Amino acid sequence: MARPSGYPVGLRRRAVRMVAELRPEYPTEWAAGKAVAVKLRIGSTGTLRNWVRQDQIDAGRRPGMTTGEAVEIKRSREENTELRACLRSGYGVVRRRDRRAGRVAGRPRVRRRSMTSVIAQRIMVSDCAGSRP
Repeated sequence: MARPSGYPVGLRRRAVRMVAELRPEYPTEWAAGKAVAVKLRIGSTGTLRNWVRQDQIDAGRRPGMTTGEAVEIKRSREENTELRACLRSGYGVVRRRDRRAGRVAGRPRVRRRSMTSVIAQRIMVSDCAGSRP
């Protein structure tokens, strides 16, 4: 993921506008961008070129992913990551294998026992307690 720009948004907009205004005076867009980059002390002409290209995409003059679309995709990916983490941890969410069994994640599976074993356990418990059922 790209790091945030060290240049203020106002400077970026001004630089893009200047390239568009100066373009007819230069043989190529690169030459116009280079002149603007020097005037505004932008470190790299390539950086300014990327800003111009993204502005063209956002304006619909060039194919590509708009800034709004990129923000929406990033938000969706973060949300998906969070939901997957919830599914993996199982907190408050029914896991897939538990859904089939109809039980909630995190709770131990109840072993089904025969009625004979239930009665035998009750007798053993009552014997330990000193009384008969």
